[in-house]
Order: sequence, then C-alpha cells, then structure tokens
Amino acid sequence: MTIIVAVHGAEGIAVGSDQRRFEIDGSHRDDYPKAFRLTKDLLIAHAGLLEIGGVKLETLIRSAGPASTDANVQSAARLAADAIIERLRASDHQEAIEVLLIGRATSTARGLGELRAFRIERVLDRYEVQTPPGIESWTGPEMRALGDGPARAAVAKLAGTMNFKQMKQKDLNLRVSELIREGIRASGPHQHFPHEKTCGGAPHVFQRKLT
Repeated sequence: MTIIVAVHGAEGIAVGSDQRRFEIDGSHRDDYPKAFRLTKDLLIAHAGLLEIGGVKLETLIRSAGPASTDANVQSAARLAADAIIERLRASDHQEAIEVLLIGRATSTARGLGELRAFRIERVLDRYEVQTPPGIESWTGPEMRALGDGPARAAVAKLAGTMNFKQMKQKDLNLRVSELIREGIRASGPHQHFPHEKTCGGAPHVFQRKLT
C-alpha cells in the first residue's frame, strides 16, 4: 500500500503521493509516482494495486476519459471505476485499489473544488466499487488521505494543525509535500516484505489554482 493525499485550500487544490513500488522479488524502486493531472482542472492519486495485466493504473484511467476538459469530478470517477472493473474482470488480482479525484466543482466554479473517492476490492467472485470509510464526497477547504493505515493516521494528525481554509496556493504544494513525508515516516511494513516500509521515495505533488 502507499500514501495518497488530496487537499483543497483557500484558492485551489492539490494531490500527492509517495513513490515506492515493490517488485515481485521484494526489491523496490522509489521513482514510481501515483499522482497525476488528468485534465487542466482534475487531479488524481491512486493507492493499492499499481498495474493490471501490465497496464499502469494511470494509463488505464487516462484511456477512460473524460473526453471533455469540462467533465465533472463525479463523471470522471464513474468512468475510471468502470474501466478498472472491466480490466480486473480479465485478471485474478486480489489487492484492493483506492482512488482520489479532486477538481473544479463545476466548469464555472471559481475557487471551489470537489473531491470524490472510491475503493475497488474483490468480494468472493466479483469486484465491488465502494466508498472508503470516512471519505465522503465534499467541497471546500479540507484534506483526505488514503492508503497505508499508520501513514494515514499520521497524515490526519499533522493535517489537524493546518488551516486549509486560509491556505494560499503558494503554500499548498509545500504543505502537501510535508503531509506525504510524514506519511512515509510513519508508514508500516509491507504485507509481503515486512522488513521494508510500504511507503518511500520523495513526495510527488500536483496542484491547480481554481480562482
């Protein structure tokens, strides 16, 4: 698992992730970001399974759309979830996938962003799309994190000391990087390779001013 964060500040939005990826032999690399910009006003981060059948999650989500740069966050989340489910049905993966999407609330909303999140996991013989506990959709200044449990707890504690409602865009990138670093520091051991931390590398951050 990894650590991913989405933040809405006073003027805009940002997402961030760690960059650790484990290989099947237990080795790892720290140059594999899990946060990216889908459209001008839509930022995405993902945790859990990183590839399906050799296709990166980022590639799969990009190929699903949305076709319009004005598409809302809800429709982008639905398209991404549908594309992931379709690909998973042709595989036998057991690991869950978590996705955070944050973007402009509407095509004309100035300074107001919206977040959506979903989790896909295998339940018996099928894959289900769920809303991660405590990650309801929201608009306005706030922070949400997904991924490794200990990392999430540490991120939430640090975020509690930050005033996102007053946070200018120039400070948002620094604060998200700070949150990711704290998540990496606190992250637990990898479930298959317990001698290694599950999160690592440098913070990888994208931001967008919405005013």
